[in-house]
Amino acid sequence: MRMTASSDRHRLATQMQGKDRDLLAAFLLDSGTGIGLNPFPSTTAGAARQNCAGLAFEYPILGVQSAGLTCLLKALAALPPATRLTRRILRSASHTCIVLMREDGACVGAYLYAKAGVPLPVFTGSTTGSTPRKSRGRQSAVQRQLRAQQLDLFVDVA
Repeated sequence: MRMTASSDRHRLATQMQGKDRDLLAAFLLDSGTGIGLNPFPSTTAGAARQNCAGLAFEYPILGVQSAGLTCLLKALAALPPATRLTRRILRSASHTCIVLMREDGACVGAYLYAKAGVPLPVFTGSTTGSTPRKSRGRQSAVQRQLRAQQLDLFVDVA
């Protein structure tokens, strides 16, 4: 199944699940997103899981921001390793979205990543009512608390 039309992108966007579904769907529907070259579209759930696990480890080290990778790893872990999948690649100028689909056309999951040092895109519209900015604010508060706790560890040393 070859993806060529914007209706295919819309169908994929409606199948997004997980905590980053709004961002992934908005990226898929954005007019600046196009179909990327895909020299190796076939994979298996086991190979995809191994690849995504490596990326989940490498991306933070390399300063690459991503969305959807954790949810995709969970979805891949639920599939038998030999399950055949098809990889779809969608790109904009500095962002790439990888969508993994079963042979029947159902979406297993997707992840979006940026070039190193480039933030993930922020879209004004939302597909389900929540905005990425709201969740980022909550994440920032949690991150501030963790940093404060980490700094407290060094106070008693002196």
